[in-house]
Parts: sequence; structure tokens; C-alpha cells
Amino acid sequence: MAMTWPSFCCMIRERFYRDQQELLIRQLFHIRQITTVQDYVDRFVDLIEQLSAYTPNPDHLSNTIRFIDGLHDDIRAIILVQRPSTLDTACILAQL
Repeated sequence: MAMTWPSFCCMIRERFYRDQQELLIRQLFHIRQITTVQDYVDRFVDLIEQLSAYTPNPDHLSNTIRFIDGLHDDIRAIILVQRPSTLDTACILAQL
């Protein structure tokens, strides 16, 4: 039985990466700023990039909200007033 390359890749992902995807999603739910804003931005973006391998159409609004929710209270309040529409904008504002 011949198998296409995309089908084979899909089977490999389903077999070996399902647990990894769940782990990344859990990390995304719990990520918080614990040191600098830059460190938090780097860790958050890294998670989003890793999850992009599993999600062809990511929910950009949810990612932006999740990012803002993980910021320290004082920074979060300032960012919420600005109402950033993208994750990039939220990251830039948080770093100011």
C-alpha cells in the first residue's frame, strides 16, 4: 500500500507529538511574567511558535488576550487601556 508523504507526516505527528501539543497548551494557560517583560515575551512567543506546528490557523485574539493576562498587574493595566489588536502590538507596548 502506497502512502503519500503528507499522510505519513500526519501519522507521525499523531503518534508522537500529541502529548507535546497538550503540554504546550497547558504551558500557554499558565505562563506568567516572573522576571522581565523581555523574558516573558521571549517565552510566550516561543510557545506560540511551537504550537503553530499543530495549529494551522491560530486564534490571534486569544493569544493576545492570553499574553496580556500573563503580565504583571501594573503593566497589564496599562496595556489593557491601549486595547492592542495584535500580539505584536501588545508585546511592543509591554516593552515600553
